[in-house]
Amino acid sequence: MRKMFTYPFNRKNTLAVFLFVALAMSVSAQAGKTLSDVVNYLQTGKIDSAKIVIDGLMKDSANRKDAQANYVNGFVYKEIYKEKEIGNKQSPARVIALQSFETSLRIDTSKENRDNNSSNIHFLASKFFNDAATSLDTIHYQTAIADYLQYKTASRFIDPNFNSSKEDVNFDLALASVYSQKYVSNKKGNTSYLDLVRKNYFSVLAIDSNNYSANYNMGISYFNEAVDMMSSMDFNVDMVAMDQMQDKSVALFKQSLPFMEKAYQLKPDRKETIEGLSGIYFSLHDVRKSNEFKEKLEKLNKTN
Repeated sequence: MRKMFTYPFNRKNTLAVFLFVALAMSVSAQAGKTLSDVVNYLQTGKIDSAKIVIDGLMKDSANRKDAQANYVNGFVYKEIYKEKEIGNKQSPARVIALQSFETSLRIDTSKENRDNNSSNIHFLASKFFNDAATSLDTIHYQTAIADYLQYKTASRFIDPNFNSSKEDVNFDLALASVYSQKYVSNKKGNTSYLDLVRKNYFSVLAIDSNNYSANYNMGISYFNEAVDMMSSMDFNVDMVAMDQMQDKSVALFKQSLPFMEKAYQLKPDRKETIEGLSGIYFSLHDVRKSNEFKEKLEKLNKTN
C-alpha cells in the first residue's frame, strides 16, 4: 500500500492559535487551574503537567460538553502521542485525541472550530493509515484492520463525501494475501482463513470487477482447493464417498473457471492465467479447450 502523506504541522503556529482560543474561552478552573495553564505547560514542554490539569478539568461534566475544552484535551493528547507513543500502533493517547477533536467538532461547527479540529483529525488519520500499512503481516494484521477502520472513520467524519475505494482495493488485496499465507501455513487447521481470502477478493471485485489480481487469485484459490482435495483423497474409501469428493472438486473447478476467464480477458498475455485455464479445462475433461490454451502458451513462450 502506498504511504499517505503527513500533514505539515507547525507547532509554533498551532500553539499560537491554540493559545488564542484557550484564552478566549470561559471554561472553569479545577483546583485553581485553567486551560490557560494547560497552554503554558505545553509551551514550556511540560506535557505531564498539562495532562494532569486537563484530566482534572475534563472530570467536570460541563467541560466535557464544551467544544474548546475538548479541543484542548485533544491537543494535549496529540502531543502525548507524538512525544511518547508515536511508535505505538495502538496508542491510547492517539485514540483519546481523535475522540476529543471529533467531540469538539460535533459541539461547535463554526468555521474556525472546524478548521482547527479538522487539521488535527487529518494528521491523526494519516498516522492511522500509515500504521495500518506497516502492520499488514501475518502477526499484526488485526492491528492493521483496526487502524485502517480508524483512518476511514476519521476521514469520513470531516468529509462525509470521502471516498476510500482505491485505498479499500489496495488494503483488501494486501489483507487477502496475508490471510492466504495464514491458510497455506496450515491448510487443515486454518480453513477459516480461506473463507477470509475469498471474502476480501469479493470485496475488491464489488468495487472493481475488472481487477486482474482479484479475479486471478480468486480463480486460483478455487483451483488449488480442488487440487488439494483430489490429492488428499484416500483411495480406500468406498465408491460413494469417492464420487462425492469428485463432485465437490468438479464444483470447485467450475467456480474457478469464470474468474480465470475474466483474468484472461483482462490480461491475455499473462502466462500464469493461460496455464491456469489449461489446467481447469483439463480437470473438467474438456481436452480440446485445455489444448487450445496449451498452444497459446507455447506461442507466447516462443515470442518471449
